[in-house]
Amino acid sequence: DGVPLEYSGYTFGLQNVPIAFAERIDVYKGVVPVRLGADALGGAFDVVTDRGTRGTKSAVSFQGGSFGTYRFAASGRHLAERTGLFGKVEAFHDVADNDYSVDVQVADAQGRLAPARVHRRHDAYRASGGNVEVGLVNRPWARRLLARVFATDYSKELQHNVTMSVPYGEASYGGFTAGGSLRYEHDFGRGLSGSFVTGYVFDRADFRDRAGCVYDWYRRCVVERRTPGEMGDRASDRSLWDHTGYARAELRWCDRVTLPVAFP
Repeated sequence: DGVPLEYSGYTFGLQNVPIAFAERIDVYKGVVPVRLGADALGGAFDVVTDRGTRGTKSAVSFQGGSFGTYRFAASGRHLAERTGLFGKVEAFHDVADNDYSVDVQVADAQGRLAPARVHRRHDAYRASGGNVEVGLVNRPWARRLLARVFATDYSKELQHNVTMSVPYGEASYGGFTAGGSLRYEHDFGRGLSGSFVTGYVFDRADFRDRAGCVYDWYRRCVVERRTPGEMGDRASDRSLWDHTGYARAELRWCDRVTLPVAFP
């Protein structure tokens, strides 16, 4: 809805957004509307969520796929028509084993490399999160005044290096994001409307590489390492913390003119 994904709780990317939460996806090529508040040069994807507020609605979805892939999403909303009080809750959980087969070079008992087909045993992915939105809608002084809080968490195992020549058995990365936003929208009349959104986001990115073993493609500990770490000369246990605040205001004016239409 015009806020960058990393400020909305989906730091892992577009594939991390539950499709059940989206009403549609608008694709912009080249010039990006100023209301998106982004400086993308090549274009942008705007994931438009369900903006409906009237009545009571709930939805639950569950998907299953190959290689241990499961996606669960649930949402519910309610509007008290008399007072305009609105509430909405959404939650999701994704898992994937990613244990499909790959063709690699595996060393035999003599240390000679030979072609082999193996399963990926350290490539799992997990993500979960949710958000709560409350506020007032359809008031004389505000079309929408909504506060939203959210939290998401994800983890991803690393199977091998870039060239698939060295398998990993413990290296992984992940992250945690939490924050909130306040959104105000209103039609002031005479074609003038405006919106304002502000928020705060805390983002933590983690990377772990502390293995004390050399692993093979079957995730067996072949030999103990003199110094821990699979991806470099030493072990790594990093967490990067980022605090971000943002605000954006927009005014729009449209002078509606009715043009006469002549029919034969």
